[in-house]
Amino acid sequence: MQLTACRKVFRDIIIKKGDGIMKDFLLKQYLDNPTETFGGSFQELAALISDNEVIFQSKTENQALSQYFFIDHETIHYYHSAGKPLFPYLTWFNQIVVNDETYRKLQLAKRSPFVYEATCFKKLVKFFDEAVQFASFPFDYTVIADVSKKASIFSVNASEQEAYLRAEIIFSKKEAFIQKFNYSGDSRLYTALWQILLSLLQKQVSFVTVVTEEDDFLLGVLKSLGFKNEVLWHVLRGVSRLEIHDQKAFESKLTELKARGLKPKLLLHSCCGPCSSAVLKKLADYFEVSIYYYNPNIFPAEEYHLRLHEQAKIIECLELEVPLIVPPYDYREYLTQIKGLEYLPEGDRRCFACYALRMKKAGEYAKKHGFDFFTTTLSISPYKNAEKINEIGIALEKQLGIPFLYSNFKLNNGYQLSVALSKQYGIYRQDYCGCEFSLKELQKRSVE
Repeated sequence: MQLTACRKVFRDIIIKKGDGIMKDFLLKQYLDNPTETFGGSFQELAALISDNEVIFQSKTENQALSQYFFIDHETIHYYHSAGKPLFPYLTWFNQIVVNDETYRKLQLAKRSPFVYEATCFKKLVKFFDEAVQFASFPFDYTVIADVSKKASIFSVNASEQEAYLRAEIIFSKKEAFIQKFNYSGDSRLYTALWQILLSLLQKQVSFVTVVTEEDDFLLGVLKSLGFKNEVLWHVLRGVSRLEIHDQKAFESKLTELKARGLKPKLLLHSCCGPCSSAVLKKLADYFEVSIYYYNPNIFPAEEYHLRLHEQAKIIECLELEVPLIVPPYDYREYLTQIKGLEYLPEGDRRCFACYALRMKKAGEYAKKHGFDFFTTTLSISPYKNAEKINEIGIALEKQLGIPFLYSNFKLNNGYQLSVALSKQYGIYRQDYCGCEFSLKELQKRSVE
């Protein structure tokens, strides 16, 4: 399909559906690289729109959208349908916002080319039908307003109470849309600070819209202040259904990411600094990598902390901006996982259970914190079963609902590179796997 034909598909859908905003993911993946499947994929997704209540968002304001002639500049920023409140598109970057019914349809659409992870939000609206007289407040307060072109920041501070309510607000015609806010202080002051904010807003707008994650206490406060029209919204992260389950697909994915200038978020479980060295060199140009150092199998504790130190050291030596995430160390988690398998030989089911424990924790963390992929450095070792590691990863992908990045990092001299990098930067290379059983085997061989 030619680019002009792709544009026509988008234009026709926009004319038919109203002010839908196209997600940057779709533009990058399809408009920049047209394919035969593009038209059907987007039409299928657009067909799920319920009452036009869907917003496809751009990652970088309107730059990815405004280059296409059929998109009106005002349309990019706001969405309006059937007299409903305007809904700012700049609320969540690189997301799709859909209502409850549309989300249900997306879940049922087995042919959809994307998989979604949702965060639930409530949308509530307060109309000022007439001037509301708020009660006087038994404390002094100050209000600071920082007005910019995109949003206004209102800070309501309770003097001498160490409490504040700070809200980021977008004004449009007669609406105030509160898209981000935070509170600190005694919960008893929460309602009062909201009342102060509303007393200021009613002088400027006819109604106020608040969208917030589900929170029973906050929803109770807002409803007590007259907020109604509660609607459940889902903010979705969409990732391709493409399965990366073999080395060819892995290499193809790297080529695709480089060509399109995309850098998905990848959570990399690392077993140790030396093994992660070559893996980081391999992946850092293609992914926004974070290291997840979860290794409760390492024994004794002194060895665990030594390896953790070397993990941080190699990140610094490679001059990479890679976050290092370190869950609490608890050797008992490992012992529980391999109970009954203690005396099996190295490379047997005890090791597979250890792989699964660490990889599952990484997958769960990646899922919870919005990563696009997860994988592990384990396959770089010549002593580790890469086939089994990837088998576990693929099973976890299906169980947890987050893509696993297939890999066999020992290929193309990956292990040899890790050895060379360790020597270059003076990184400690351990001489046993990490668990007490492999340590005993090492000690036994040393005596013999």
